[in-house]
Amino acid sequence: MYKLAEFFKTFRVEFSLFFFIQLALKLYLLIISGIDSISFLNYITIFGYGFLYDLVTFGWILLVLSLTTLIWLPQEEIIIFKILRFFVFFTFIFIIFLAATSEIIFWCEFKSRFNFIAVDYLVYTDEVIKNLMQSYAFIEILIGLSIGSLITAIVLFKFLKTTINSSRLLPFVMVALFNFISYSFVNNDLVNSDNRYINEISKNGLYSLFSAYFHNDLSYEEFYTTLDEPTRFNILQSKFKQDFHKGSIIRSIKSSAKEKKHNIVIITVESLSAEFLSAFGNTLNITPYLDDLKDKSVFFTNVYATGTRTVYGLAAITLSMPPIPGNSIVRRPENEDMFSLGGVLKTKGYHNQFVYGGFGYFDNMNYFFQNNGYQIIDRANFKSEEVTFSNAWGVCDEDLLNKALKEIDILYEKSLPFFQMIMTTTNHRPFTFPAGRIDLTTQKRESAVKYTDYAIGKFLEEAKKKPWFDNTIFVIIADHAASSCGKIALDPNKHHIPLFLYAPKILTPKIISHLSSQIDLAPTLLGILNMEYETKFYGFDLLREDPNRAFISNYREMGYIEDDKMVILSPTRQKKFFIKDNEEQFVALEEEDKNLLETAISYFQTATNWRLYSKKH
Repeated sequence: MYKLAEFFKTFRVEFSLFFFIQLALKLYLLIISGIDSISFLNYITIFGYGFLYDLVTFGWILLVLSLTTLIWLPQEEIIIFKILRFFVFFTFIFIIFLAATSEIIFWCEFKSRFNFIAVDYLVYTDEVIKNLMQSYAFIEILIGLSIGSLITAIVLFKFLKTTINSSRLLPFVMVALFNFISYSFVNNDLVNSDNRYINEISKNGLYSLFSAYFHNDLSYEEFYTTLDEPTRFNILQSKFKQDFHKGSIIRSIKSSAKEKKHNIVIITVESLSAEFLSAFGNTLNITPYLDDLKDKSVFFTNVYATGTRTVYGLAAITLSMPPIPGNSIVRRPENEDMFSLGGVLKTKGYHNQFVYGGFGYFDNMNYFFQNNGYQIIDRANFKSEEVTFSNAWGVCDEDLLNKALKEIDILYEKSLPFFQMIMTTTNHRPFTFPAGRIDLTTQKRESAVKYTDYAIGKFLEEAKKKPWFDNTIFVIIADHAASSCGKIALDPNKHHIPLFLYAPKILTPKIISHLSSQIDLAPTLLGILNMEYETKFYGFDLLREDPNRAFISNYREMGYIEDDKMVILSPTRQKKFFIKDNEEQFVALEEEDKNLLETAISYFQTATNWRLYSKKH
């Protein structure tokens, strides 16, 4: 016991500093989260579970720190070991200061502790570091943290015990044993409050980061509520009002009208929330062109994005599939030869392009689209004279859309019907764009939205001068909303996006208010073309049917909305029910809705078997 006591006494300063920083961080996040009301029990939850997570996290830090003791010598006079001890102490302080600062930045962007997004960003360090440098005073922050860490280390170093005169192996083994036990019994989902902010603040960011890293791919059958295949297929068949081919979700789409070969251009707009448009109550006039365009388009007012990141939106639009837990299919292995919108169009003679202003290796986009029948046009294909402005994520939206116009002209000259899918980037932090285009300053979300609106307007006005314009359907849809975090685990209002179908010579303008999803776009477009095909899509043709359902997700939670009710499926086979109140907010519903639950399971569980059901063959 004496050896253990002496060992822990050695790290008492690190222990105290770590817990002080974590306590201060939780208090700060609690203040900026804007929680309307918080009870005494909520405080107990936040700081009680918070202490547990911090203790477990420090256990792993202590394991690393204790490794250094195995090389210390008992002689206090040897200066090299004092220097080593100081360096380790300084590094420890710098890391916890940096982690806390990073968490504040991350929270301001995502309203969450570190999660799978942070893990993904660690993979693409070049883009992320450039983004940080363009969004914040990054170098100044690092210098400030370094100076602060050095001063703290100097002040506290005199309180450190610099030698251990007893055996150092036993304490090391005990710490390792503690970590093994905590790994077995503590997970990142201990707190299960109805208020998502309380759940998040209770956690430790470093623990959450490593938890996300080691749970980056979730097995639906292992973690979520399930149904047997015959039951699932019967439920889905009743929804589609069609029989499936045996052992699959394949069904036949027929048309009595002549097939058309209209061109299609989908502009997938980064983070275009419905709340930015005047049609949904915005009074800032930041989307003047789109506000005007809605009266000239088939405008859908009740569409929801499936996920919280670009790759989830691209998968939903391209594959017409509900979201699945874990990584998007765009980022997964074996995602070649999927049954997709581009795949169907390619069999009809279309030339498909994916046009992106950044480098498409990011998030595996190039690989996915290239292996599913698309020609890739990304940052590497831009000539120097085609780039007037760029930032960490790619060229500005004007340059991107100008490039798209050039590529369409080339395809038109070859007399090829074309399908072009464009992914914009400007409406993403750091929110920078060329000067002199709009009446707002750069580096603000509202400014970036207005610039993107300007760029889209300029693109469509130029397109009107082209010989291919009259035969082209233009689609404007968001990849996801600007902020997908609310007070409940999944807030539908934070997934609400607009959808435009603009083709003045093809479509009659109207407003459609069906509850619908990004996954409905592909069958809707193919329906406009009167195409017959064998489908594996989960979406509906919105011009002929009212699906009256939507899907939302955030990597772990899977939400299914039908009418005014929602069920959320979570790991450890949890399920929660919600109903829309008079203020259009979803509130907890105590009683279970069996039909709603089983429908949700049927969609999500079947979609997770995409390698079986959603490949071309």
